[in-house]
Amino acid sequence: HITYKQCLKEVADLNGISVTFMCKPFTDSTGSGCHIHLSLWDKKTDKNVFVGDLSKGRLKGCSQEFLWFLGGWIDKTPELFPFFAPTINSYKRFVSASWAPTKLAWSFDNRTAGFRIVGSGNSLRIEMRICGSDVNPYLAFAGSLAAGLDGIKNQINPPNPTDDDIYTTENLKTVPVSLEQAIA
Repeated sequence: HITYKQCLKEVADLNGISVTFMCKPFTDSTGSGCHIHLSLWDKKTDKNVFVGDLSKGRLKGCSQEFLWFLGGWIDKTPELFPFFAPTINSYKRFVSASWAPTKLAWSFDNRTAGFRIVGSGNSLRIEMRICGSDVNPYLAFAGSLAAGLDGIKNQINPPNPTDDDIYTTENLKTVPVSLEQAIA
């Protein structure tokens, strides 16, 4: 990750241009995100632990562990926000109808949700769409995995899924809107 970024900076410099990894360098266009896809696999059975017989909203075929993992991840996201959005510029992405999630909600295959459930069977996974391109992927993955495993350990249920446009849905918890708010 660091080697890649440094290489791009040096190649750009050799060509008399510059490169940025800011997630939203221009206010008049959408930003760049870093979507994290996670599933949990049992090494002994080589099966996706998220697969089961439960249904929640439009999601069919998930396990209780899936729901708890998702619940923990959503629950801990406000605490992990400095990992997910580490710079002042990171928060410029979180604008309604900008393709960046502004609320802590989940849905099956809904691109306005911060947590989008995709796939079925062994491809079932959670896509977290909150991080920007300026994220440290190692911290984001570690925090996400820890939050999900905490959800399983403490049996944290997720909120109900939302199939509507999340930007216009009321009564949902919002993401922090500044680094100052995220670390408070």
